Amino acid sequence: MMEYVEMFKLLKDDINIYLMVLLSIVLVSNVIDWCFGWLNARFNSKVVFKSGKALYGIIKKNDVFYCFNFLQYCSFSNYST
Repeated sequence: MMEYVEMFKLLKDDINIYLMVLLSIVLVSNVIDWCFGWLNARFNSKVVFKSGKALYGIIKKNDVFYCFNFLQYCSFSNYST
Protein backbone atom coordinates (compact mmCIF):
# COMPACT_ATOMS: atom_id res chain seq x y z
CA MET A 1 0.00 0.00 0.00
CA MET A 2 2.84 2.38 0.78
CA GLU A 3 4.25 1.82 -2.69
CA TYR A 4 1.05 3.20 -4.22
CA VAL A 5 1.14 6.25 -1.95
CA GLU A 6 4.74 6.94 -2.94
CA MET A 7 3.86 6.40 -6.60
CA PHE A 8 1.13 9.05 -6.42
CA LYS A 9 3.52 11.44 -4.69
CA LEU A 10 5.94 10.98 -7.59
CA LEU A 11 3.13 11.52 -10.09
CA LYS A 12 2.36 14.91 -8.60
CA ASP A 13 5.84 16.06 -9.56
CA ASP A 14 5.02 15.77 -13.27
CA ILE A 15 1.65 17.42 -13.91
CA ASN A 16 1.23 15.89 -17.39
CA ILE A 17 1.51 12.32 -16.16
CA TYR A 18 -0.69 13.18 -13.18
CA LEU A 19 -3.44 14.48 -15.50
CA MET A 20 -3.16 11.43 -17.75
CA VAL A 21 -3.56 9.10 -14.78
CA LEU A 22 -6.55 11.03 -13.43
CA LEU A 23 -8.28 11.10 -16.80
CA SER A 24 -7.61 7.40 -17.32
CA ILE A 25 -9.16 6.61 -13.95
CA VAL A 26 -12.24 8.67 -14.85
CA LEU A 27 -12.55 6.95 -18.23
CA VAL A 28 -12.29 3.47 -16.73
CA SER A 29 -14.83 4.29 -14.02
CA ASN A 30 -17.16 5.71 -16.68
CA VAL A 31 -17.00 2.47 -18.68
CA ILE A 32 -17.60 0.39 -15.54
CA ASP A 33 -20.58 2.60 -14.65
CA TRP A 34 -22.02 2.16 -18.13
CA CYS A 35 -21.60 -1.64 -17.96
CA PHE A 36 -23.32 -1.91 -14.59
CA GLY A 37 -26.16 0.34 -15.78
CA TRP A 38 -26.63 -1.77 -18.88
CA LEU A 39 -26.61 -5.01 -16.86
CA ASN A 40 -29.13 -3.57 -14.42
CA ALA A 41 -31.47 -2.47 -17.19
CA ARG A 42 -31.07 -5.78 -19.03
CA PHE A 43 -31.71 -8.19 -16.17
CA ASN A 44 -33.90 -6.19 -13.78
CA SER A 45 -37.56 -6.69 -14.66
CA LYS A 46 -38.60 -3.69 -12.53
CA VAL A 47 -36.87 -1.25 -14.87
CA VAL A 48 -39.38 0.25 -17.30
CA PHE A 49 -37.86 1.15 -20.65
CA LYS A 50 -38.72 4.62 -21.98
CA SER A 51 -36.95 5.48 -25.20
CA GLY A 52 -36.76 9.23 -24.50
CA LYS A 53 -35.05 8.80 -21.14
CA ALA A 54 -32.80 6.05 -22.45
CA LEU A 55 -31.71 8.12 -25.44
CA TYR A 56 -31.04 11.18 -23.28
CA GLY A 57 -28.98 9.08 -20.84
CA ILE A 58 -26.96 7.47 -23.60
CA ILE A 59 -26.26 10.82 -25.27
CA LYS A 60 -25.25 12.41 -21.98
CA LYS A 61 -22.95 9.50 -21.09
CA ASN A 62 -21.35 9.57 -24.55
CA ASP A 63 -20.81 13.33 -24.36
CA VAL A 64 -18.94 12.99 -21.08
CA PHE A 65 -16.95 10.05 -22.44
CA TYR A 66 -15.96 11.93 -25.61
CA CYS A 67 -15.04 15.01 -23.62
CA PHE A 68 -12.71 13.04 -21.38
CA ASN A 69 -11.25 11.22 -24.38
CA PHE A 70 -10.50 14.57 -25.97
CA LEU A 71 -8.91 15.88 -22.78
CA GLN A 72 -6.83 12.73 -22.47
CA TYR A 73 -5.71 13.10 -26.10
CA CYS A 74 -4.71 16.70 -25.37
CA SER A 75 -2.72 15.67 -22.33
CA PHE A 76 -0.91 12.94 -24.29
CA SER A 77 -0.08 15.27 -27.15
CA ASN A 78 1.31 17.91 -24.77
CA TYR A 79 3.37 15.28 -22.99
CA SER A 80 5.12 14.04 -26.13
CA THR A 81 6.36 17.47 -27.22
